[in-house]
Amino acid sequence: MNRHLRTSCARTTLVVAAGASRGAGSYLASSLQIIGVRTVLVTGVADAAPALATLGSGDVVVGLSLWRYLASTVEIVAHAKQDAGATTVVLTDSAVSSATQSADHVLVASASTVGPRLSMTGLIALTEVIVARTALVDPRRSRAAAARASDLYLDGYILGDPAPRPGQESRWSWAERLEEEIGRA
Repeated sequence: MNRHLRTSCARTTLVVAAGASRGAGSYLASSLQIIGVRTVLVTGVADAAPALATLGSGDVVVGLSLWRYLASTVEIVAHAKQDAGATTVVLTDSAVSSATQSADHVLVASASTVGPRLSMTGLIALTEVIVARTALVDPRRSRAAAARASDLYLDGYILGDPAPRPGQESRWSWAERLEEEIGRA
């Protein structure tokens, strides 16, 4: 997948997500930043112009758009491809959604649910796969960036004491699991 999405080697990865997709987009952008990928989150037209102004052919734009596809997401992805020459990827719930029209790559996740809203489970799963595969492309960078981010959280007094309570798993065990996975790759 990374060979195609190229988030690991892009100068900038722009994540475009508004409306119901905004939470998953925020999660994707933050996760890519933690593993050392320069990532900018755009949540609508107001913050699109500064983010689009510096994009070029070496960049990747990931648009997240579910049913009731917002025109702003569709237009930002189209602009990034047509005017900036960026590689465009769309995560959506339908291969024929309007969001896919300017996409170089389309990843489809189910958003159906028995409840009154759309399910984010499939969309979040796709973001997890993108982040995991991106981390494995350059494991040294990913480990170093994640460790530095953890240090900054601790140094900035953002997090409390990372020591687990008796019988509780360490908060940092995800980093240890990443280390193990990278060692196996």
